[in-house]
Amino acid sequence: MKLKVGLFQFDPSHLQPEKNFQVVKDAIKRAERKGVRLLVLPELWTCGLLETSEQAKQQALSSRPILNEVRSLCNKNHVFVAGTMPEKDGPVFNTLYITGPENFFQKYRKIHLFPLLNEEKIFAPGEQARDIWISINGQEVGLGCLICFDLRFSELARYLAFKGVDIIICSAMWPKARQEHFMAFLKTRAMENQCFLMAANACGTISGVQFAGCSSIIAPNGQILASCTSDPAMVIQDIEIERIQKTRASFFTARPPSKWAFHHEDKIMGIDELRIVSARRKRAGQKMVFTNGCFDILHAGHISYLRKARLLGDYLIVGLNSDLSVRAIKGKHRPINPEGHRAALLSGLSFVDYVVIFQEETPEKLIERLLPDILVKGADWDIDKIVGADFVRSMGGRVERVEFEVNTSTTSIIKKIKND
Repeated sequence: MKLKVGLFQFDPSHLQPEKNFQVVKDAIKRAERKGVRLLVLPELWTCGLLETSEQAKQQALSSRPILNEVRSLCNKNHVFVAGTMPEKDGPVFNTLYITGPENFFQKYRKIHLFPLLNEEKIFAPGEQARDIWISINGQEVGLGCLICFDLRFSELARYLAFKGVDIIICSAMWPKARQEHFMAFLKTRAMENQCFLMAANACGTISGVQFAGCSSIIAPNGQILASCTSDPAMVIQDIEIERIQKTRASFFTARPPSKWAFHHEDKIMGIDELRIVSARRKRAGQKMVFTNGCFDILHAGHISYLRKARLLGDYLIVGLNSDLSVRAIKGKHRPINPEGHRAALLSGLSFVDYVVIFQEETPEKLIERLLPDILVKGADWDIDKIVGADFVRSMGGRVERVEFEVNTSTTSIIKKIKND
């Protein structure tokens, strides 16, 4: 299947969404006349670079009617269009919208926020990778979504490739100062995942920052099929989806991890080994999250709690009460499951990085030896009753209380089993 795709590179006028829309409107119509079925736009094309959270809120509101106009255009012109706008849904997100014929509408929220432009103070991070599937001429085409800084995180692109996408699309505002990085990442992400990559970047100078342009379409073997300079331009290219299979026929690298990824027992460590491992990760700039509990019968409440805890930092250590300490806390009939089984279940969770078993009734000594950056407990705990809270804060860390999404408990499960 041959698919005509396009990139529209331009320099968005700062905080002028209506003016930018008129430019993009003309581009969409021009692309449709040339037979383009998928057009990718730069990041924040409606407003350009944002500098404050208040600007983001205002531009999110201004973008809503423009998004509706784009959806209407895509319906009339039979073209899919992808590009980011600020989206207010509680907090403000940097959101990639994909709109298309027959009221097609999907979105992806930027996960990795760029610290050098203070995005973490302007936007909330997305939490979910997105593979989006469109139908062109009766054939399904998979799109994997990236936004600018996401391009530096190979695991995100890999995950999308493992889902089977055909094209990774990237909407960007990549600065000229790191233009070489941009081009290197584009080629690498295409080659390592053996799929097409389309990246539309902003150009010109916005709020004192010069952007690189260089929007490009890359083949599965890393060949640059089409590319812009630093000036506003539209690039159109025919791509052959079957080229993906031809590239992979020689050697296949876009496959999910296999045996090496499933040795979850390696996550279970003693305190001395864990101190060494965590010291290495801290030297690498990563922040440790620590929580603890008995986790006797693993249930949905535990799962949501641990997932939320992991999102607060870079790696999660779970301190697990030993059988001896569980009996001391909960009585002679507990635990139901022995510590080895409980540790194995926890270590099998993707968002748990390490498990350490401790013998004491509280994790106080463990916390003092591990020195976590973020200590987590449930929101049902008063802050002054959380063991280790004062110590963690005295060392420059913070304490977070996480709400439970699921109203259940090990005790209630045990009672239900006994009553039934």
